[in-house]
Amino acid sequence: MYSTDAVEEMAAIREARKRVIDEDGARFAAVIYEPALTAPMPSREAHREQLSHILFVAQRQNVSIQVLPMSEWRAAHMTSHFVMYSFGPEPAPEAVAFDSTTSTVILEEWPGMPRSLRRFALRRSLRRKA
Repeated sequence: MYSTDAVEEMAAIREARKRVIDEDGARFAAVIYEPALTAPMPSREAHREQLSHILFVAQRQNVSIQVLPMSEWRAAHMTSHFVMYSFGPEPAPEAVAFDSTTSTVILEEWPGMPRSLRRFALRRSLRRKA
């Protein structure tokens, strides 16, 4: 259970990240594993709202969202969830963030950054087979 202060701090951090994308036009690319989109949610309405929000955000010029098909489960399980940040015009990662059950850890100048970038590029290169 999180304290009220911790919840407010996490919400403020997420809002700041959102503002950078919404207002400053920072590029955002996401690869979402298909089961994350199809898993049961508390209600149909909540599920519909979540999917609608993803679709809305994906319409922006500075946002790229791809779905990694369930058939690519090996690629999906190469590593846990992570977010890479690049603040310049080129997609050169400057920081990587990992969410844990208690916090978000942000690492800069992390030796594993090139490996994480290759994993992200691999996931982005996978396409759903018709």
